[in-house]
Amino acid sequence: MSTNVDPVAAFAATESANLTLISTGIANVVTGVAALDSTITGLDATIAQLQAQIAAGSSTLSPADQTLLNSLTTQSAAAVAQVQAVSTAIPVVPAAS
Repeated sequence: MSTNVDPVAAFAATESANLTLISTGIANVVTGVAALDSTITGLDATIAQLQAQIAAGSSTLSPADQTLLNSLTTQSAAAVAQVQAVSTAIPVVPAAS
């Protein structure tokens, strides 16, 4: 006795599973980007606070410390650019009609 599988139903089941995986993947990207945004914001605040403390005091940064701060600032800006590229690269899905 053979079973006759409806090709439309089989296709729909496969696509439904694929869409579930895609949706989960997108949700993970959104969560990861939000966590990265939070980390970047905290890092930027820490850098600004350290720079303000140094500027307000009589101490000066050693060249090595200034290099480290500059490196952190550069890395933070690059991470922000990457996050913005991800969030703007996702196309808007048209509303169902």
